[in-house]
Amino acid sequence: NHQFQRRVGVWRSVYAAVVTACLVAHPSLNAALSEWWGWARQTWFVRLDSFEPIVATLGFGVPIVLFRIMDRFPETFSRYKSSLEPATTPKNLAPPTHVIYSLVLYLAPLFVFDFLYQRRNLPEEAPTPLSLTLQVLSSVLLYDFLFFWLHLGMHKLPFLRFMQHSVHHSNKGGINATEVLRHSLADGVMQVAVNIVALNVLQTHPLSRAVHNVVVTYLLAESHSGYDCAWMCHNVLPFGVYGGGIAHE
Repeated sequence: NHQFQRRVGVWRSVYAAVVTACLVAHPSLNAALSEWWGWARQTWFVRLDSFEPIVATLGFGVPIVLFRIMDRFPETFSRYKSSLEPATTPKNLAPPTHVIYSLVLYLAPLFVFDFLYQRRNLPEEAPTPLSLTLQVLSSVLLYDFLFFWLHLGMHKLPFLRFMQHSVHHSNKGGINATEVLRHSLADGVMQVAVNIVALNVLQTHPLSRAVHNVVVTYLLAESHSGYDCAWMCHNVLPFGVYGGGIAHE
């Protein structure tokens, strides 16, 4: 409606102002980013071989928790639900054990691999804010392109049924952010593999890789949240270039 479109316009203006401010302050941001990276690359956490999967886990965890909090108060937030979905109730939310199970399956093999094959080598120079943005944009687009075809194949090609993508669509009680973690082992492995391939093909800076993981995991959580808020990417980005949760549903 008209009021909703006005709110979308306001958010577009806010994002445009932030981008403009970053462009104007690029020299200062570049100096600050370089100084921060010089410190960060020396810390034990950033030097950890498992730094990236931990960041990806946090990238999933924070938005999922926020969307779950919204789900717990349908009287307040149900008006922001997509019209394509019924209001989510605590009854049809994935249980905490489901989230813990997904977390262990994702992190455990990566922790073992990283322990056995320690390879992290951090460059001294930080990327500029502009190159960081372009690298993240490129890696997200490549990931989306690769996963689009895999996802389509899991729906259309009989020989990919072994991946049991139907598990991802097994909840009939309304979509919510925790559904991004509902999938078979084969399905989950392929999703992680596509992300790894996209990052390694482009050979982006380690900081760009970390930001990429945060962006991708947030977008996945948002597209499964069932919400249609004015500030979300599928509304703010013009010309329908990003389908988001509405296209996913």
